Amino acid sequence: MSATEFKITSQRNLRSLAFKPGGVLVGGDESGAIHQWSVEDRLDVSGSGMQFEGTVYAAVVSADGQWIVTSGLGGLVIVWNAVTHQRVIEVKDHDVYPGHVCTVDVSSDSKRFASGSHDKTVRIFDITSGTRLVPPLRHPESVVGVKFSPDASRIATITQIHAFLGIYNAFSGDKLLEFPVAAQWAPITPLAWSPDGQKLFAASQGKITYLDVSTSSRSEWPIHDNNSQQVSIVTNGTFIACSAGSSVTFWDLSSHEQIRQILTHDEPITCVAISFDGRYLATGDCTGITIRKLEEFLPERYLTLGISCLPLMQVTETVMKSWVLGMPAETESILSEEIAGCSKPSHYAYATRALMRAHLREWKTAIEDAEMSLKIKLSPIGQIARSVALAGNGKQEVALDDFDLAFRDCDLGDNKLLLAIKSILVFTCSKREQAISRLRSLIAGDDETTRGFCFQILGNMHLKQGDYKNAVQTLDSVKNPFTTEERGPLMTISIVFNWDFENLKLIAWERLCQTLYTSRSLKELGETLLKIASHSTTEEEKEAMHGQILQEIVTRSREFTILPFGEDELEKRAAELRKIFPVADALVTYSWITRSQPVRFTHFRLHLPCIVFRAKRLQRLQRDVYCAETAALGDVEFTTGDSLSLKDARRLVFVNPWIHLLRDACGSIGWDGDNSDSDTESNTNVDVDSDAEAYAELMHAPMIEEIQPTPPDTDMDTRALRLIAFLGQSFSALLLLKQPDGAYKRVAADHEIVIRGMGNNVPRDIRVELLEVV
Repeated sequence: MSATEFKITSQRNLRSLAFKPGGVLVGGDESGAIHQWSVEDRLDVSGSGMQFEGTVYAAVVSADGQWIVTSGLGGLVIVWNAVTHQRVIEVKDHDVYPGHVCTVDVSSDSKRFASGSHDKTVRIFDITSGTRLVPPLRHPESVVGVKFSPDASRIATITQIHAFLGIYNAFSGDKLLEFPVAAQWAPITPLAWSPDGQKLFAASQGKITYLDVSTSSRSEWPIHDNNSQQVSIVTNGTFIACSAGSSVTFWDLSSHEQIRQILTHDEPITCVAISFDGRYLATGDCTGITIRKLEEFLPERYLTLGISCLPLMQVTETVMKSWVLGMPAETESILSEEIAGCSKPSHYAYATRALMRAHLREWKTAIEDAEMSLKIKLSPIGQIARSVALAGNGKQEVALDDFDLAFRDCDLGDNKLLLAIKSILVFTCSKREQAISRLRSLIAGDDETTRGFCFQILGNMHLKQGDYKNAVQTLDSVKNPFTTEERGPLMTISIVFNWDFENLKLIAWERLCQTLYTSRSLKELGETLLKIASHSTTEEEKEAMHGQILQEIVTRSREFTILPFGEDELEKRAAELRKIFPVADALVTYSWITRSQPVRFTHFRLHLPCIVFRAKRLQRLQRDVYCAETAALGDVEFTTGDSLSLKDARRLVFVNPWIHLLRDACGSIGWDGDNSDSDTESNTNVDVDSDAEAYAELMHAPMIEEIQPTPPDTDMDTRALRLIAFLGQSFSALLLLKQPDGAYKRVAADHEIVIRGMGNNVPRDIRVELLEVV
């Protein structure tokens, strides 16, 4: 064995490897032992023992070096403190007994982790609390690979046997892409992203599949071993290392061409990892770990820090990763280390550090760095950095005048980007209307690519002004996610001005909806939500989008009942329902609701007419988090401090209590029954104000007076179908538990329970009951 590689022996078969920042290697074996070795010193630095329950099938280290996440048998995932080696969190959320959690990954911001298992789901958790953040991402087969994108906004997954490759929104859980790859029986780490997050690579038996995420196009190339079912890939941003059988090959990330020699083992490789600094490759088998210095057998261009070439500027991959995570102070420190460690720092490095220091309001040193950049080489980015620093230092007119020098040294193709950047500088100098006018003039040109990123900038300007309606209208005209042509200019602008363009459209929608809700413009709010949902392709996606925005409103305002449709949308839905929903069933439901008794208080109990959805099964997901299965609503998750027995499932009901609003909306016949036994009339000792307060506390949501009433001359069939359309909306539910005496008691949910709409899939046998609530 040469001086450039060394072996760490192990008594047990290693199943997982991962590097910590600083050159420490973490490994887990079949006994459940988790070891740590210093690569430079070649010493075991495990310290106090870290022991997993059974085989460690997957191990990953967070980018900040603070956490180690491991998974294995029985659905168990453990988060460890990487410094103290103490268990921080144990999560047993997967229902996989006697199977195991096959794969884990940590987001690049070190705030979330994901796990995939034999229960055919992927689950995403908060890394400090263990709270599941989105519903389970369900798959057709066992999930054997998960990988967050570099910016942590998406997550890629791959399944066993038929290998379905999927990409999901990592915040909402929405599926973005899915397609079959190839047979994949026993993967190790089968997924890898390119540094810009636009390319995804998936390993399977005999080949690597490449997916261009921006265009959904894909291709594949064969690897060195067609027979091995254990295939794994890892990347440093410039090349892919692929292990299959007992050998490793290297592939250029851009050209997909094989690089030089094949590394061989005596035994089949079970795990592989690349160090954070890209200097070492570690491979594990049944005899131990082999660690190799990559500089001895790969060309130098693959080992230098990866460079991201953006319009007008260049930054190292390390700087890019830090910036994408939203850490300007850390990014400035990395740039300072790179400048100090280089005999001839580039003008790009000084200009980028000038921008970081400007974001940190260190104006004097920012100006000094920008001038150093210009001294090394006259360039647009150096002049831009100087103008940004001068503007922040109060010399706005000088900054605007000096900016034009950037056009002197730029390529012809960068002119329009520079004009857009000048518009943003004008905007930040408090000349907002002038900036918006300049940008609109630029958009009026014929260049489709320029219009794309300029619309994003214009939408961001409207958002920063608080003009959410114009922000939504502007952003509606652009593609999401960004095209490859748009992403580069927007990343440059992000670094120059510290502007964020991720999820911009969703942010604009949320803020517009919140503003409309706060101003009680509820009819317009309902129409806005439906317009948002219209961008989705299926009814299920529309209702999911509707529910997602409503949940945001609930989180911020703590108030919500039901939201109205606009008249046009209501007529459209009623017409659609007439084709698929039996009018006779609609009339029965209409009769139940419009003739239901009003809310009343009798014998100090609330008699509440409501639509009832009974639970069938109850599952505890975490200490205070439950999931109830219902026939009509599907799985409903809720959090409560109340102690619930899983045997209580059939005593639980979710109810829609907003019948008085539905009656008003669809044209009520009115209740004319006897209400003489109400406490408000028959019992002179009743405190009516107290009863009203109790009702308000139970419902704790405002009356909505803006629901569009049904015109009085509407026929009964249409009234009934309009009501069914209303029932398909999202609504705020109460959760009640039936007591031994037949009455119901409210379960104290920690967060308001918003039921996502059913669209046109409203059950035909809607149950309207009068419940007695204590």
